[in-house]
Formats: sequence, structure tokens, C-alpha cells
Amino acid sequence: MQNIRKLLTQATFLFVLVACQPKGGEEMRKDDYWVSYKSKKEEKYAKRVLDYISEQKFDLKRFQILHPEKDTVLVRVFGKPKGKQKTPEQKKFAIFGMVLLANDLSKVCFDNKPVRVMLGESFGDPNRYLEGVSDGKVGYKDYNFKKE
Repeated sequence: MQNIRKLLTQATFLFVLVACQPKGGEEMRKDDYWVSYKSKKEEKYAKRVLDYISEQKFDLKRFQILHPEKDTVLVRVFGKPKGKQKTPEQKKFAIFGMVLLANDLSKVCFDNKPVRVMLGESFGDPNRYLEGVSDGKVGYKDYNFKKE
């Protein structure tokens, strides 16, 4: 029963990834990381994102770039947010992490354009994903995390 549940979960996850792939879209892979994007025009951005996420060795490995030609770039990160985020403080801290990531993506990958990062398994319901928007301040790479 446990194996069947695991297989169904994996099949559902793959279905969501395929369904969220832009029609006529492209994808790029490096190591275990994966970035999808809409067209060849966006390939340079996808390469930058792929290099950044593989360098940072994030746990979550599947990203999607949407609308890099517009004023604000949307980056979807597929996966379940770590932690429970049950209290407002926990959710605030998780969103802070998303803003750090958005700031890095803005600086490193998208020539300082505003970036909106969405992290979740489903993006249809705002209660099912976390979101952070770059604010031009410090990014994940530069933030001084204390190692305890």
C-alpha cells in the first residue's frame, strides 16, 4: 500500500510538471536540476538560473521561468515548502527566504529586473504556495546565515 501511494504521488508530481510546462516550451538540465522556459529567446536566462541553482545546491531542483521579457519575471519553484508555517512568524520567516532568493535571481539572472518567486506544488490556489518578490536588497548568497 505504501509503495502504491508513493508511485501515485510521483506520477501526480510528474503530471503537474508536464502540465505546467509552457506549450512549445524548452527545458534545460544540469546535474539533478531542471529549468523550463517558453522559447529560445529566454535560453540565456534559463542558463543563468540553472547555473545559479546548481551552484547553490538547493534541495528543490525544478524551476520554471515565465515572462522574462515583461516588467516582472515570474519564477516557479516546484516542491513542498520546508517546515509547517503554522504560525504567522513561521510564515513570515519562510517568505523572507523567498525574498532573499528573488533578490539573488534578480541580480544574478535577470539584470536587476523585479522577480516574483512562487514555491509550491500547486499554483492555482494562493493558500497552497509561498511567494516572495525581490526588493533590491540583500540576496541569499550574501545574507549572513549563522551556522550553529
